[in-house]
Formats: sequence, structure tokens, C-alpha cells
Amino acid sequence: MKRFIFASFLIASCGTDQVVDRAPPTGNPPVVVDPNQKPSFARIQQLHDQYCVQCHANSGFLRSEDALKSSTAKQRVLNKNMPQRPVVMPDAARAEYLSFFSS
Repeated sequence: MKRFIFASFLIASCGTDQVVDRAPPTGNPPVVVDPNQKPSFARIQQLHDQYCVQCHANSGFLRSEDALKSSTAKQRVLNKNMPQRPVVMPDAARAEYLSFFSS
């Protein structure tokens, strides 16, 4: 019986297509990205906390700059496979995140 209730809950919760925009609240000024300046690793950690922590709270790829650069995070964000719905990463945040990987 418990399995049936659990399965029913899972089925009922599937298919919800809510989009959650994790952009900063409207009261805060937008982050200005200087295209000539690569964001710091600390800034990338902030973006991780804002858009990725729901699924990757204990991820090893963000423990060091080298670990992040050797992970598949760049490719997944570039392909828009991450973050997954319901979280939406605005294009400006995506560009800032990807600029971290540029030489």
C-alpha cells in the first residue's frame, strides 16, 4: 500500500512545467558584467548557489577552480542542458558563467 501511495505521488507530481526564474529580486541592482574581465571563482560559486545548488549541493566540481574547469559544467551550461527546469538561468548569468572558462 505504501508503494502505491508513493508511486501515485510521483505520478501526480510529474508533468508540472513550472518555470522558476532565479534571477536576483527586482529590488537588487542587476549584476553588470564586464566582457573584458573574467569573473572570479568566488563569483562562479555565487552563480552556483543561485542556480545549481538545488541539485548539486555537494558537487565536487565546485570545490576548486581546477575541478570546475575539468568538469562537464561548461558544456552542459553552453548546451542549455543545465540548469534543468524548473530553474531558469537568464542569458546574462549564462554568459557570465561561460566567460569564466575563456582563456
